[in-house]
Amino acid sequence: RKHDRQVLWAWLPENDKIVDIERQQSWASAVTVPREIFIHERENVVFLSAEEESWFVRDGPHIIQQEAGGIAMLTTLGVKPIDEIEHLRQGNTVSIPTGPMKTELLTDNTGDLLQTQHLEITATLQFNDADPGKAGFIVRSTDDMAEELTKIYFDHATHELIVDRENSTSNTETYETFNDRGVFRLYHIRDAAVGVRDEGVEDARDGSSGEYNIEGELEPLYIRILLDNSVL
Repeated sequence: RKHDRQVLWAWLPENDKIVDIERQQSWASAVTVPREIFIHERENVVFLSAEEESWFVRDGPHIIQQEAGGIAMLTTLGVKPIDEIEHLRQGNTVSIPTGPMKTELLTDNTGDLLQTQHLEITATLQFNDADPGKAGFIVRSTDDMAEELTKIYFDHATHELIVDRENSTSNTETYETFNDRGVFRLYHIRDAAVGVRDEGVEDARDGSSGEYNIEGELEPLYIRILLDNSVL
């Protein structure tokens, strides 16, 4: 612990590698990037349905503090790379244009294809409740974008963050290619300025129908991907 923060060093196992290969090379696994663990608070959260509220109460790792007008403050565990990682940057950054996402190859600042085995991607992805979809990135791809590639994406319909490793390697005799996935649900946020705290607003729920009549905008997904050769 330093500067009133909690820093986590974790061990990165190689569960995808055949055991006999590990024994032959005489080493396995690595230490992850050090991460800061902190308490993350999100204000003005609203639940658009009983199912959504039930999920956060029952399955989500959150502490929920209900407030007037049917909004809530959610407290959960936050994690991020420590600030010292920023000093390791070499100043080479590439900006991704803002707009609807489409399948395209990323280029560097000179217009050449972005080809590197060591990178950090930070992105903000906006999804739509009316048309749930998938969005993310492909890394470690062969030139044909088919033989080998790894997909990292968010599926808003199923509320899952997925690392698709089905085609991560063609050497399936040495490496297993199971997918990694975890449930991650985006919050709906109510702008505090619109008056849900006004006097006379007791609750967002309609007692006669059990339906929720409060509105909220879906928050964006902030994603950070760290790639160091074969370590993702």
